[in-house]
Amino acid sequence: MEQLEVNLKQSGGALRHISAQFVPIADDNQGITKVIALIQDRSDDFRQQQKNKVLADTLNASMAVIAFTPEGEILEANENFLQVMQYQAGDIIGQHHRMFCEPDFYAENPNFWQQLAGGERFTGRFTRVDAKGNKVALEATYNPVKDSNGNIVKVIKFATDITERINKTQQVINMAAATSEQTSTITRSAVEVLSEAINSAVKIADELKQIAEDGRRLSEQSTKVTDMVVTIQGIAEQTNLLALNAAIEAARAGEHGRGFSVVADEVRNLAESTATVTKSITDIVNKNSELTETMDGKLGVLSEQALAGTDKFTLTSEGLEDISNGVKQLVELMTQLEI
Repeated sequence: MEQLEVNLKQSGGALRHISAQFVPIADDNQGITKVIALIQDRSDDFRQQQKNKVLADTLNASMAVIAFTPEGEILEANENFLQVMQYQAGDIIGQHHRMFCEPDFYAENPNFWQQLAGGERFTGRFTRVDAKGNKVALEATYNPVKDSNGNIVKVIKFATDITERINKTQQVINMAAATSEQTSTITRSAVEVLSEAINSAVKIADELKQIAEDGRRLSEQSTKVTDMVVTIQGIAEQTNLLALNAAIEAARAGEHGRGFSVVADEVRNLAESTATVTKSITDIVNKNSELTETMDGKLGVLSEQALAGTDKFTLTSEGLEDISNGVKQLVELMTQLEI
């Protein structure tokens, strides 16, 4: 009996995959009298096989592929897998999967192969060790394969080497962490400087308030001096008037009142001098009052500006702290991302 598989083109141009078995028929003398052909159209199976082949070729070309027995012994591996792990095929065929693993993997997954043999599929990121002892980061799936009876006959692993991506990501995270630390250091220094500036501004504001208070008291004293000068002016005017009366009486007394007249003139001169001096004092006091009022106004403005500056310093300090906290939160988020 002979078997033959051929592709036949139909009249419409479509291809059909035909499987034919040729069975010879013998007569009583064992001579071949005819041949019966048993023909089966296997086009659907053939197309599915072709699709599976294309898929397998694509996976083999782009991914690291390795096959295991249900117990974890290595059956075969494609070239991509051998290059990633830096092994030759003869070095790994027949060996157990644990040759690629760090010691803690099986300590954390003691029933790994029992679960795969039970049909459970594993997907995730795995750290493995290559032939030179270097760590390799793989994004992989372990896929149990069943035969036509539903029995697990092998496990195929499809993997992608993400070591370079993980390393670059870690570098970025490290750089971000270093930047965060620098930002925190700069922020702390800036906050300290701002705190000192705030304290200085508050002290200046307090001192300006004290100076303003001293100016107010000086103004009060000036008012008192003005009142005293007014009193002295009144006395001088009264004295001048008495001196004038005394001069009139001395004139009436004639020769006997001459000495009294001289005293009256001196008293009048003294009163006039007192009036002149008190007027000068009054002018000075009034000028000082004006200067004190001007100074008080300017000190009030300076005090308000100093206090406003402390508010701005405080806002700036809080803003710097927010920036520092934001950078720290960004680094924490980056370390948690699945990259």
